[in-house]
Amino acid sequence: MKGILINGSPKRRDSSSGALLDDLRSLLDPGTETAVMTVTASHPAASSAYTGMRWEPAPEDVKQLSGLSFLVLSFPLYVDGIPSHLLSFLTELEWQQKNNRLLESAEPLAVYAAVNCGFYEGKQAALALRIVENWCLRCGFEYKQGIGCGAGAMLAQLKGAPLQKGIKKPLGTALKDMAARIGRLEKGKDQLISLSFPRPLYIAAAHIGWKKQGRENGLTVKELKS
Repeated sequence: MKGILINGSPKRRDSSSGALLDDLRSLLDPGTETAVMTVTASHPAASSAYTGMRWEPAPEDVKQLSGLSFLVLSFPLYVDGIPSHLLSFLTELEWQQKNNRLLESAEPLAVYAAVNCGFYEGKQAALALRIVENWCLRCGFEYKQGIGCGAGAMLAQLKGAPLQKGIKKPLGTALKDMAARIGRLEKGKDQLISLSFPRPLYIAAAHIGWKKQGRENGLTVKELKS
């Protein structure tokens, strides 16, 4: 079985979306063939909406996207939705599918999604998962399952931490279920969870982070609040 894991973070490295995919990949059946495609704003398909020119998939893109059984989207939540560059990529992928059958497969492509939220509550990702589901309907794919991970901004710093216990245990449980369902190309319920970390401490850490970034960019706390 062959699948593609799409990292839709705008970050080129050390992203929570990438860390989440690494964890999922570690749980997939060893016989599952997977490749990771990173989609930033510079990706030709993502920038097609701004240039007004159609994306011409390179031979390596065609090779990666042909004969798939499943696709996994991993991305950060932006204003309760999908980041604009990734949305442009998905829109172009939809056009390619309808006109060129780029993701041709014997059965409808199974699609899974994992959204990391800056919010503490994973339920904030519910609308973004419905957007992915509607995209699947437009493409003729089958939406199978989604995960919304609250406090997801911590994932890049928790890379390598165990999934069976501690802070990442709720995510580990959700990813283990998704990995099993991918192995059977099975549908499951969306899982909206939060990392096992006290909410007040997460909010306090977020405020410290914002203030630090503000100082690094010449902004005062008052200016950040205005």
